[in-house]
Amino acid sequence: MKAVSLLIICFFMLSPLGEASERGKFFLTCKIGYKPTATIGDLNNPVYASQPELYDLLPLEFSAGYFFSELFNTQLKLSYLSKTDKSLSRQKTTIKNLGLSIHASLYWPLTDSGNWILTLFGGLTFGWGEVKYSTRSSSDQTRGEAFGLSGGFGFDYYLSGHLFLSSSFNYAVLNVPTEGHFGTGAALTKVDLDLTGPGLDLGLGWRF
Repeated sequence: MKAVSLLIICFFMLSPLGEASERGKFFLTCKIGYKPTATIGDLNNPVYASQPELYDLLPLEFSAGYFFSELFNTQLKLSYLSKTDKSLSRQKTTIKNLGLSIHASLYWPLTDSGNWILTLFGGLTFGWGEVKYSTRSSSDQTRGEAFGLSGGFGFDYYLSGHLFLSSSFNYAVLNVPTEGHFGTGAALTKVDLDLTGPGLDLGLGWRF
């Protein structure tokens, strides 16, 4: 329901921008993503609970890009996810990730009308992560950041001259080592937040 609501909001944000005589060089997209799992591991203890996993992550994604030609563009993507799971070893575990990616994309029309487009993309990703453990009496958290790689392929379909539906399959290699002190005077705790794996996304875009 939240995913549908975001797409509706994106539509009403983008549609009032108006028609232009031709598709421009700039574009914006807003999407809902789906990532099957994220893995948490304690770097102080490599055998920690077989590295518990959180499932069904739904990141929000916003992109801005520029077409150098009709077949090539670059884009900057900002993504955010937050997921809480009460089934792990402590009462409640929450992960957060803020990602910033820069991608180069090949943009290949599949039809003479140019309404169906195949996209191939790849680039660098920077991720900031947080892992928070909460019980009834305390709340502990670790934080960190790391660089990674991401890429994939997708399809764009133009609903009008400038408004398009965009979807993609992507794969990221991003492992964020986080650390922090659980309590005053406590030893440094290191927790591995592994976001490596496949993902899907779907949303709307606008060419200026």
